[in-house]
Amino acid sequence: MYTLTLEQQERRNARRANFKALVQRLKGMTEEERNDLSNLSVINPEGHVLSPINCSLINLQRPGCTIVAGYRQWSRYNRYVRHGERGISIWIPLNVPKEDDEEMPDRIMFSSTVVFDVVQTEEFSKEDAPRDADTPRVFGPVLSEIPPLVPVGDNVFGDYQ
Repeated sequence: MYTLTLEQQERRNARRANFKALVQRLKGMTEEERNDLSNLSVINPEGHVLSPINCSLINLQRPGCTIVAGYRQWSRYNRYVRHGERGISIWIPLNVPKEDDEEMPDRIMFSSTVVFDVVQTEEFSKEDAPRDADTPRVFGPVLSEIPPLVPVGDNVFGDYQ
């Protein structure tokens, strides 16, 4: 494992503090305000609707997002993130395997990652396209076919502090 420089540690700590403040801001909203944010469906390129919490986080940081994906994920769709674009922080699940002596099942923990909206990307030109771009993937279902999310209760944000 590598060691982070002092500058990298400071940037990491600043990102964590910003994300924590964002989650606290969501927790401080009324249930109606949170439901309004989470009911604005956001999908990934495969057409899967993101969780209500991630939809809320995305719409709070960048209202109007429709399709989001990570930096590398966009390249699989023959797209690249434009230089200078700022990412959108969301939560992703991490599967933590159990130790051999533990009788408990695997645990799921969460970490933050960065995604980008489709409007922050551009298509590769033929010259710059990745090698496997001969068969670029296409986006999933049309946005109008995405069902609305079901409103969620107060406990959706848990005890994250």
